[in-house]
Amino acid sequence: MTDEHPGGARRPYARPLLWSARMTDNPASELSARVPHPTYRRTILARLTPEGDKLAERATRALADIGYGLGDVSATTASQVTAALRRVRQAVGDLG
Repeated sequence: MTDEHPGGARRPYARPLLWSARMTDNPASELSARVPHPTYRRTILARLTPEGDKLAERATRALADIGYGLGDVSATTASQVTAALRRVRQAVGDLG
C-alpha cells in the first residue's frame, strides 16, 4: 500500500498494527518493546528502548544535518517552525 503526496511523490504506508508487529516481533530486537497501555488494557503500545531512543536521536540529527525534507525552506524558517512545534509538543506533554 502506498500513500500519495503533493507532486506525485509516493511513500510506503502501513497500518499502525503492522508497524507495531514489525518493531517488536523480532526476538533479537533491542530497539523497541511492547508495553501495556497505562489506562486502556486492551491496547498494547510499542515503545522505544533506551537503545532505540539513542538510534532515533542519531538518525534525527543526521537527517537534520542534511536538511532532509526541507526543500527550499530557509534555515531561519525551519528553526522557527521547529521551535513552534517544540512548544506545542511540550504543552501537550509529548516531550519529557
